[in-house]
Amino acid sequence: MNIKLLGDRVLIEADKVENKTESGIIVKKEEEMGDYMTGTVVAIGNGKSDGHGNWEKVHQAEGNKVIFQYGKPIIVEKKKYLIVMESDIIMVI
Repeated sequence: MNIKLLGDRVLIEADKVENKTESGIIVKKEEEMGDYMTGTVVAIGNGKSDGHGNWEKVHQAEGNKVIFQYGKPIIVEKKKYLIVMESDIIMVI
């Protein structure tokens, strides 16, 4: 995949959310309503300026497993991803 993100954006492949109870009942789960999600970093942006002429690199690396909140869905090469601002990544696991 040849993707070049700009700024402090991170492209994440979100993990599948298990939305079925043990008895087989399917429960609709809204992924973007404040629940934390997990996923794998696929691509990272080139960073951003701190406003004083210094350049801050993105602190993530491709392949990192992360917990995050919020993401903008995007489809690339027929596959669904989320674009996440680095500041919405809560932790690396």
